[in-house]
Order: sequence, then C-alpha cells, then structure tokens
Amino acid sequence: MKKRYYLSLSVGAFCLFMAMVSLWHPSEPKEEQESQSAMVDVVSDKEYSAVTSEEERTHYRIDARYDESSRSVDGKLHVHIPNHDAPKWEKVYFHLFPNAFRDWAFNKAAAPETEGHIEVDHVRVNGKAIKPKIEKTLMTLELPQPLAKGKKAEVEMDFSVKLPTGAMRLNHVDNTAFLAQWYPMLAVYDDDGWHTDPYTTIGDPFYTDMADYTVSLKVPADTVSLAVLTTL
Repeated sequence: MKKRYYLSLSVGAFCLFMAMVSLWHPSEPKEEQESQSAMVDVVSDKEYSAVTSEEERTHYRIDARYDESSRSVDGKLHVHIPNHDAPKWEKVYFHLFPNAFRDWAFNKAAAPETEGHIEVDHVRVNGKAIKPKIEKTLMTLELPQPLAKGKKAEVEMDFSVKLPTGAMRLNHVDNTAFLAQWYPMLAVYDDDGWHTDPYTTIGDPFYTDMADYTVSLKVPADTVSLAVLTTL
C-alpha cells in the first residue's frame, strides 16, 4: 500500500485563523504539486490600517520546496521592509526559530528525537551582499546604509530548514510535516524598540508583526497539504 504524506503549513501570528485545504488526487500524474500563491492582507490597529499601499506594508515573498525524503524545506525569501517608526535603523533582526532544535537547551522531556535547524545564505540588502551575524535563533543584519523613517529596504536570502522529529511545533512525525515558524521572520520594532526575544518552551514565545504574504510551496504529488494562515 502506497504511503500518503501530510504537510501542515503555518504562516503569520496567532489568534484568528483561516484554513485552506488542498487534497491530493491520485488521478493527477504530476510529480509534484505547487500551492497556489496566497496574499494575506491583515489590518489591526488604526495606525496600521492607515497604511493602505502595498509599498508601505511589510511583504514576504517565499518560494520554497519541501522534500519528504530529507525532511527539509529549501527556499528563497524576499522581504519588503518599510520603516514607519524609528528616525533610522542601522540594523534589522530576523528570528531563526528552527535553530532552537539544534543543541537543545530546554526541558529534556520536550527534547526532539533528532535535531533540526535552519541555514541562511546569500543575504542581500537592496541588492548588496552582506554577511549576517547569527546567534542561535537570532540573525542580525547590518544595513549597508541607515534606513531613515519613511524609507524602504529590500532583503533577500536563501534558506534551508531541516525538520526535527519528535519535537514541539516545528516537527516531523508519522509521515506528517508540521511547518511552524519555519522561515526567517522579521523581528517586531515598536515603542519599546526591537523585540529579539529567544525561543522558549514556556508559553508562546512568538511575537510577530502584521504583513502581507505571497507564498509558493512545492510538495510531492502524494502529499495532502493543509495551509493555515493565521493573523493577529
């Protein structure tokens, strides 16, 4: 009997959620299927709702491929980052939460059976190659030039995620892949500055800003895909 594989995809932050389910059909002779691109347009508070142009909102574009045999996701990320808040930014920060599953440093009872991690390469800011500084689950990008208030930056990078097994949130178990916090996530900047809080197993450590997403994910043909787009 042929195995069927399952993949759960999560994009965004928590509270309300929308779910889209794409089922595998044996009659389709495709070696792989590609998820439809999905634009998530989210508005919460008055300040953000006043930002109506796509050019004035943070926008993630992700093109990725999931490989079941290696339990990995390889992708390209492009983030459009406007600065609406600070006089200027000299750095921006990204969370690399999959790295929490490498050299596990938390409760042993919650330790993954096999480790997971994320690798980042070919980082560019406004077309200029830069070397990121990575410390466990936090990546710091020194901008080629300060980003003044009202200006925008285009950040691009390649990334590769190895899924842990027997883990929490990001996980692979029983032919099912759970992609939670699986891509480099821009840290939040607010009145308190940058929020670069590390991963923790206590409570919910994820604090992410609202953004638009265009995501293309290729998966094997014998995969049932469940895409969950969650918003504040």
